[in-house]
Amino acid sequence: MELGDNKILTVGLLLVATLLVAKLISALIMPKSKKCLPPVIKAWPIIGGLIHFLKGPAMTLRQEYPKLGSLFTLNLLNITFFIGLEISAHFFKAPKTDLSQ
Repeated sequence: MELGDNKILTVGLLLVATLLVAKLISALIMPKSKKCLPPVIKAWPIIGGLIHFLKGPAMTLRQEYPKLGSLFTLNLLNITFFIGLEISAHFFKAPKTDLSQ
C-alpha cells in the first residue's frame, strides 16, 4: 500500500506544479488589459459584496459614491452602478459599439 500512496502523492504534486507553471506562463504571455475599468468596492468576492448589499442597497450607494465616484462595481455578481446624470446620460445615449465590450 505504501507504493500506491507514493504514486498518488507524486501525481498530485506533479499536477499542482504543472498548474502553477501554466499560470505563471500565461501571466507573462497574456497582454495586460488596456481597458479603463470602473473601481471596485473592496470586499471579499461574493461574500463581502453580499454583506455590503444586505446592509441596505441605498446605504451602500451613499457610502461608496463619495469614495469611488459615479461609476463603481460591487463584487456581487459584478454589478456595476451608474450614479448621477453625467454618467447615466452617456450610458443611454452612447452607440452600441461603445457599450458592447
